[in-house]
Amino acid sequence: MNVRDVTASPISSTEVQVTWMLSNITCNVYGYKIYYGIQGEPFDITQFHLVYGGNITSLTVSSLTPSMPYEFHVAALIPDRLELPKIGPANATTYSECGRIVVDKDGMIMNADYPNGYAGPETCEWLISAPSDQYVLLQILDFDTRAGADFVVIGSGLDFSTETTLYVLSGSRANAGTSPIPAKVLSPGQHLWISFKTSEATLDHAGFQMAVTMVTQGPGTPERQYEEITEEGTFTSPGWPDNHPNLVDLTWTLMAPKTGRVRITSLEGILESDYDTLTIGYGNPDSSVLGFYTGDFKLDETLESPTYNFWVRFQADETVSSKGFTLYWESFDDQESCGTQELLEGSGTVMSPNYPQPYPDNQECTWYIRLPSMNHLVRIEFTAFSLEENHDFLVVGTGKTVNEEVIAILTGGSLPAPIDSASYRMWLQFKTDESFSATGFSLEYSSIDNPEPPTPYNEITDSVIFIVEDEPVGWFTPTRQQDLATGIATSMTDYCMDRSDTCEEMASVRRRRDAGILQLTFSAEDVEFLDTVAVEDDLHITMWVGNPSMVDEDIVLGIEPEIVQTSLMEETSQATLEEIMGEGFAYSVTPNALTPTNGPGGTEPPSQGLEPWAISLIVVASFAVVLAAVVGLEVRHRRKKGNCRQLMG
Repeated sequence: MNVRDVTASPISSTEVQVTWMLSNITCNVYGYKIYYGIQGEPFDITQFHLVYGGNITSLTVSSLTPSMPYEFHVAALIPDRLELPKIGPANATTYSECGRIVVDKDGMIMNADYPNGYAGPETCEWLISAPSDQYVLLQILDFDTRAGADFVVIGSGLDFSTETTLYVLSGSRANAGTSPIPAKVLSPGQHLWISFKTSEATLDHAGFQMAVTMVTQGPGTPERQYEEITEEGTFTSPGWPDNHPNLVDLTWTLMAPKTGRVRITSLEGILESDYDTLTIGYGNPDSSVLGFYTGDFKLDETLESPTYNFWVRFQADETVSSKGFTLYWESFDDQESCGTQELLEGSGTVMSPNYPQPYPDNQECTWYIRLPSMNHLVRIEFTAFSLEENHDFLVVGTGKTVNEEVIAILTGGSLPAPIDSASYRMWLQFKTDESFSATGFSLEYSSIDNPEPPTPYNEITDSVIFIVEDEPVGWFTPTRQQDLATGIATSMTDYCMDRSDTCEEMASVRRRRDAGILQLTFSAEDVEFLDTVAVEDDLHITMWVGNPSMVDEDIVLGIEPEIVQTSLMEETSQATLEEIMGEGFAYSVTPNALTPTNGPGGTEPPSQGLEPWAISLIVVASFAVVLAAVVGLEVRHRRKKGNCRQLMG
């Protein structure tokens, strides 16, 4: 009769008990061969133990190596020296033995008699050495010692000392006697050591079991990388559905292509639990977290951002990679507006709809606050605040348009602290979803002194309005600002090369007399973006182009708006800008018609006093009136360099 159901169990550091069941078919069996070998190595048919007797069902295989994984096969013997097929394998790893044991290959480490207790008092040591270009990965599969009495100490290098100690572990994962029990340890270098110190023998605690693996990736900190994603659809971790790379820190920003919000409708993944993570939030990266995932996970509800973006951060450590994650996202705008209000007084009250009664579902309310004076800031102070957490939001920002310079994204039931704007303008946007509401909010706004009041800039005469078709303010990111400035500078340089007479005539009047050789080669630094505003579906950018022939850093004169407009509307310029900004980039340019004597928009207060250079200019001008009348010198604008604000998006 042959055998079935072969099993193997370690009984010491050098012995394994192999058992099997007898078959119901009689074949005149007179004995058995028990083959054995190290797992993963070529099978040696000459290495076996022989036992006689047809009814024998077990054998103890001895003289084995401690802490070594073995595999066993059993074959029945019948007359005429015939051997029936081998049955197996049955796997077992011998227990460790005390003393110092050197380990130089993948395998298992455990205390003697694991999981049936351990002896004591004694000290057992293991020195694990990887090849010169590799590291030791120690995965702690099981850990159970007497908390505060028996310890496993793990260190790096060849010296068993406190100076090289990495962990001192005791107890269990549920009841750690010292530091928490990690799932794995990666050696800083080629060597790792383990010391197991027991105070007395016990049968009530299993001890420990650890897997040793030699790996090529050592400890490190990955460089964090950022990427903006605008194409809706399926988005995955690198390598999906195969395993992701190790030691990465990637952050993606999912951007709605137009005004609106972002929705994640599906999300699932498999990551190494507690070591590889996926974090999702909205606003600036690492702020306003909505979800944190590790291990095996699957989204059971839709995630919706209160603003126009989601950020997704994926972090993986040095070892043990998995499939990663996949998600599907899309942009949407399903909000019903409850109105837009412009608040022009120096103080006032803002409340959610129906306050103090619950606010309606599917609302979008916007308030624009503009103080009478540019020399003040807006301060809001809440008297009540209660929103459905992570579903209904109040977004606060500085500037003229929604999503420009977001200051805070508020939700939940905690009363927010006072919030100050960065200028005399503030906007608030209140968004609610389709279900569950609360009592809302009430706040008071007022004006406070600006510790650094702005100096109104005199850029209107030389500025133009660059109109980007079908784009919101949020489209104008710092990267796009740099690209657009480069495209404008390139286009104007090409224009002036082809029409040198027009440009030279314009520049010769507007440059300093000591400017030297006239050169109209523009760079991105000559282009300044002063202001942005959304007008219907388009983005209006107030911009100013400096005269590159000026050599005095204290006086900057601008290029004639008509020259800027004409040069940028040329077909070659349109082709250049489309190549830089992307296919389908559509725009137009018009001179700014606002009055130059006031601030932006012709409604702001004039400059507060004269700058030193202006006073000097008046003195010089008093001696040059006659000369100026004769030569018709027209100096249309002078201003301190730096009085123009560049929009940072």
